[in-house]
Amino acid sequence: MWRRLKALILKDVIQFARDKTILGVVFWLYTIEVLICGYAMTFEVKDLPIAVIDHDRSVVSRNLIDKFTLSEAFEVSGYARNQEEAESWMRSGWVKYVMVIPNKFSEDYVAENPQVYRYYLTAPTQMPLPSQKTIPPLS
Repeated sequence: MWRRLKALILKDVIQFARDKTILGVVFWLYTIEVLICGYAMTFEVKDLPIAVIDHDRSVVSRNLIDKFTLSEAFEVSGYARNQEEAESWMRSGWVKYVMVIPNKFSEDYVAENPQVYRYYLTAPTQMPLPSQKTIPPLS
């Protein structure tokens, strides 16, 4: 079996040495393209347009919104008055995500109530994807 494998490898090496075009194509496809994609592709998230529905309208909720806007990941595109307005913005493509701050958010935060809030990352063509996140300290 190893003799056959050696013979196949030798045959391919001889073929590549004869035909410089194949050598160039293989070099381009497997080396240069990997390098280009390695530098071009990034998983860093920047400037995702979000809408905010702030039912609490307190200093604590504004601090939370500020924490989102100070990062490079999110850009607040607008403050929606209700969920229907935010959904229409998502359908039009103006925003990709909606952050909803519930009523009495500041009271729960100040009381250090360890509640778990649900954030739904939704897109117009997807169903809501629930994930539980604990609110981090704002200080």
